[in-house]
Amino acid sequence: MFLRKQALTLIILSILLTPTLIVGAQSRPGYVYDYAYLLDESEIGAIEDLCAEIDNNITAEVVVVILSNLNDYGGSIEMAKLEYFNDIPLEGITGIGKKGKDNGVLILIAVEEHEWAFEIGYGVEGELTDSESGRIGRDVITPYFQQGEYYYGLFIAVAYVGEELGYDVENFDTPTDQYV
Repeated sequence: MFLRKQALTLIILSILLTPTLIVGAQSRPGYVYDYAYLLDESEIGAIEDLCAEIDNNITAEVVVVILSNLNDYGGSIEMAKLEYFNDIPLEGITGIGKKGKDNGVLILIAVEEHEWAFEIGYGVEGELTDSESGRIGRDVITPYFQQGEYYYGLFIAVAYVGEELGYDVENFDTPTDQYV
């Protein structure tokens, strides 16, 4: 009887502590900031999971920010991406990418202006070039967004970014099989 209680206590403790350990492994509390309410909670969760998986496996931080418009940034997506990448705190963390590694990637969407932009940290520019991020934007984000498939456009874009950075996306359970 005593051994059963100990075993049960260990099982319960391991279940209760597992989420804490998983969350503790991430370096960011969140990876998707949808200020335009473009995605539903399950879509945000799926993209967050992929970003966390990339972060946990190759330590690169991929963050998605969706803005309704660029009014607060003088209409400039360039200004907005630099502010979010370097200066605007997201859940208390300022800057995207690990300190000293500069290994962050920002995917910024401005809905009303139909614009997207990438900002890439110096530490990952060798793996993800401006040319490659531009291709991902043109060939993935733009066509999916034109079809109203915002979630798939962003999820697949993050998956391609992860692949370029060295993460084997095939190991992640993705909804992209039917779309790629």
